[in-house]
Amino acid sequence: MRHLVQSSASWAIVVLAALCCGSAAAAAEADATYPWPEALFSDPIEVGDLDIWRRVEITGGGKVELSTGVRYNGRYAVLCTAPDSGAEPRQARVLGQYTGHPRFAEAKSFCLRAHLQFGKDFKAGSGCSVMALGSFKAPPDGSYEGHMIEVAVKQRGNGVVLCLPSSAKKEEGNTVLKPKAWHCVELHVVPGAEGKADVAVMLDGKKELAASGVALPRRPDGLAVGLLQCAGSAGGSLLVDEVEVTDAPTGPREAAVRLAHPSFVPRIGAPVVALLTGDRENDRLVATLTSKAGLDRKVFEGKGPFEGRVDFRVDLAGLPASQYTLTVTLQDASGKARAAAQYSYAKPYDGDTEYSIDASNAITYQGRKFFPVTSFGLKRTEIAKWKQERYCNILYGKEWGTELVGVPKYKRLLDVAAEQGMTVIGPAADDRFDRQGLPQWDPKAMEEYLKEFVNHPGVAWWMWREEPINWKYDAATVKSWYDLVKRLDPKRMHENLEMGGCYQIGILRAKVVYNTWPYLVGDSYSWDIYPIENEHEKNGTFVDYAQVADRVVNWNMGLVPVIVNVAPADCTPGKKGGTPTPAEVEFVCWLSIVHQAKGVHWYPYQGKVPPENFVAMTKFVDDTTALTEAILGEESPVPVTDKEQGGGRVDVRATTDGQGNVYIFAVNLGREGEKVTFTLGRRIDGKALPEGLQVEVYGQDRTIALQGATFTDEFEPIGVRIYKLAGAAK
Repeated sequence: MRHLVQSSASWAIVVLAALCCGSAAAAAEADATYPWPEALFSDPIEVGDLDIWRRVEITGGGKVELSTGVRYNGRYAVLCTAPDSGAEPRQARVLGQYTGHPRFAEAKSFCLRAHLQFGKDFKAGSGCSVMALGSFKAPPDGSYEGHMIEVAVKQRGNGVVLCLPSSAKKEEGNTVLKPKAWHCVELHVVPGAEGKADVAVMLDGKKELAASGVALPRRPDGLAVGLLQCAGSAGGSLLVDEVEVTDAPTGPREAAVRLAHPSFVPRIGAPVVALLTGDRENDRLVATLTSKAGLDRKVFEGKGPFEGRVDFRVDLAGLPASQYTLTVTLQDASGKARAAAQYSYAKPYDGDTEYSIDASNAITYQGRKFFPVTSFGLKRTEIAKWKQERYCNILYGKEWGTELVGVPKYKRLLDVAAEQGMTVIGPAADDRFDRQGLPQWDPKAMEEYLKEFVNHPGVAWWMWREEPINWKYDAATVKSWYDLVKRLDPKRMHENLEMGGCYQIGILRAKVVYNTWPYLVGDSYSWDIYPIENEHEKNGTFVDYAQVADRVVNWNMGLVPVIVNVAPADCTPGKKGGTPTPAEVEFVCWLSIVHQAKGVHWYPYQGKVPPENFVAMTKFVDDTTALTEAILGEESPVPVTDKEQGGGRVDVRATTDGQGNVYIFAVNLGREGEKVTFTLGRRIDGKALPEGLQVEVYGQDRTIALQGATFTDEFEPIGVRIYKLAGAAK
């Protein structure tokens, strides 16, 4: 099987910058904070993973899958299919939840917007619901309570018409929707008194249906799109794209540009992706970066066909303090603008910062790529030893113990770290908050940290509360932490560490939606699951771990670096997986790197780290230091595929170190040995591979001969291999 993991640049998708920035007037008022879209819910279907939805529901032979062949914009749409006969209910639908949006409680109306295309095989019969606003029960139940107001379609001739089955009169529209054509359908609900609502259905920007006094027993905080329920002869295929919940109808757009990007402060480079609507074969795309200080730089120019999306990078190194605006314009063949989007921000300092992030999402230190390996909660008395023994190369988190608390406690740690030539990511917690009987973090306390330590040499970057969802912090609060850093210490990054289970469990996914793109709350992200501890638990296999690793990258659109937590000790002494072996520590670390980790946080608790695992930790720091350029390098220009001869799974990632060498990182996910054949594809630039190419096995003092374009190697259980092909990328 092939389990090739590609670089994050290929996954960066789209943020709704057109909704949050836009005019030159807005640009003049921009600050360093990251702009969120106003939409209560926003999914342009560009993650490439349907599991980001709250639920995918299929019954009676229904199917829900991604479509790459037909889409309204970008590269993906959702294809829902159901048979036109058989057991009922026949469903093929996705559910979303927007309870966690900071504006949900104050919203006075709700407009569900989606683009729909019915297939030639679609039959509506006497009626088939295709979109609805509904509600979810509060945690810990969290189940979907059902639809409250639905939009359905009924058959009329060779097409369908919209109808409102939720209203007393069950109004029907007059416009016939023909198959194989995209239509913008908007369900606008305005809650009123006594559990009633005014409802309007817009079709392609015009009012098609309206009803008053429609029952609305609860505020809608959920949505459903697709084939919600097919009865009788109803069935066939329906494509869904670009789903949003906003305050009011906006109608379709003939042409549009939407941007995905991270915060440009404090980065030295950034990935940007333009998601295009209505782009034509001869269109052009032009991106410029301008500033009030006089910068006017063209950062990208390309000609179509674009097929819905364009990836490019912006060099931000060395820029002076100023107000900046990135403008991305879709033009026709003559150069006339068809659509545009902007991202405006303030950079309040000159030059580059000590720690930053480059356009490939590698963390940098003093301008060079850096792979951080940290220790969580290290005592100040242990810093010198950990540095000397190379167990870590940077520190993370406050000390344990409460003889001092808050700023004085953190200052003591920072002072010792600086004396040892180290820096700290943190504080990650504060003993005055969160524990039983104590309040949550007070933003004024965070301001105290930021003002006290803005120039302290021991601060690497900021993390306030690890696992904020676990500690009951809502999205608005976490975003406020991010904003505080941007306003008071913009030279430093903000990291958000969340439970890995937030990317697996539905009730938690509903929360993490508003801690991830397009609602970013950090410059870097991290997560924790300990696969040796959980190997035999539900959703705890090594395959599950790899899936979560991919989701944290992809659900953030590849816009931010991701750091993983690895346990070299027994997390749950005497209860689950036991103390990891050195081989297991190595396995988890390198599996994470194969799945695009940009750093590792050691979690050396709750048991003790045995001596042999300290040796493994040193080896990992030494290896990642030696291989930094390859680990954080670009995707290899030589494609690599693998075939497991024993039927197991080996995950592979191939990169280049920028010096013309190709590295292949491979990890066996099985507890059995595996024999693997690797095949080198034709170089992307069309050049032939150098003659006499050999495969060096890193750290094993051996080489493997190529047989044509293939080589074979044997892996021990959970084995790790790093191969070097010197000169293969020259």
